[in-house]
Amino acid sequence: MTKALVIKTDGSAPTIREIPQGDTYSVIKEVIASPTGGWFDCVPRALFHGYVNDTGIIDGLNMNPIASILLGRIICGDVILFGSLSPQGEYRGSFSLNDEYVDNEYDIPDFVIATVRRNWRLWEVNLDARNAKSQMEDCDRISSEGRDRLWSEIQRRLTSDGRATR
Repeated sequence: MTKALVIKTDGSAPTIREIPQGDTYSVIKEVIASPTGGWFDCVPRALFHGYVNDTGIIDGLNMNPIASILLGRIICGDVILFGSLSPQGEYRGSFSLNDEYVDNEYDIPDFVIATVRRNWRLWEVNLDARNAKSQMEDCDRISSEGRDRLWSEIQRRLTSDGRATR
């Protein structure tokens, strides 16, 4: 079993996925498949690498901010991360997308999991704050519209001699 980390764009928390040896290729296709199908690509880093949708931007998939930060480029769509080091500490080095390499992935390091989860929590808190700010702005807009309507009504009811009418 290989431990991978899945980062989705639907707002859900990143999840650990245990993948049986030999099923890696099909799981990658399942995780990052876009509605239009398409290819996937490998984005290597020193200690881990991620498989991403190769046409995520073109297909109009949602941006994946956490994966974009980790992988150093704009990523659109879901991502699955694997480790780049063997249990003996040897660097994998080759990222060919044929079945031989893809089905021999290494576990994602625990510190990468911790970093992703921490960044996701920060993103979630930031998103909550942005949503709250947007809601407050909506309330302010509605309040100002209400004040404007009330003021217009008061002005409409005033007669030319300054007395209010019903």
